[in-house]
Amino acid sequence: MPYKYSKRGALPPARYVDLLVDVNEFQHVSDAENFLAKIALLVAHGHLDIQSGQELSGLVKTWIDTQYAKEELQHKLSPPDTRPQTIRVEGGLPALPGTNVTMPVLNGHAVKEQLLSAPTDVVPPDPPANEFTPGELTPGECKAHGPHPLQPHHFTPDETDPDSTAGGT
Repeated sequence: MPYKYSKRGALPPARYVDLLVDVNEFQHVSDAENFLAKIALLVAHGHLDIQSGQELSGLVKTWIDTQYAKEELQHKLSPPDTRPQTIRVEGGLPALPGTNVTMPVLNGHAVKEQLLSAPTDVVPPDPPANEFTPGELTPGECKAHGPHPLQPHHFTPDETDPDSTAGGT
């Protein structure tokens, strides 16, 4: 039994594969990718069991990922282009409204700003906010009067009529 099953429980038992798979040392990533295709064909034809095919594929994929990581690190350490970068922005948003103001031209002459303002004798001055004309009610008086002014009968208690049947039997 010790030959079939390991004494240490952490190690899986040895498996024997009937088919010898020729694995050459990979020089390039393309060699490893071709070997992955070969494993898929061996599994599809039934020459290699699925579990062994998955394990071999996992090992090859790990090697490929390691090669890509090495290339990426090498590119970061010494990038191929060390010349200065020039960033040029083209297009963009249109000019904001009101930034390009063109003054009108009348009879071939430029118009001055003071000629475009409203005449002062036509525009009446605004009355001061805190002054009222005589006979006009102030806002406080308007609120006190309301739409229906108070009358004396609003303040007298209601007299009950002895002939009314309200509240009776």
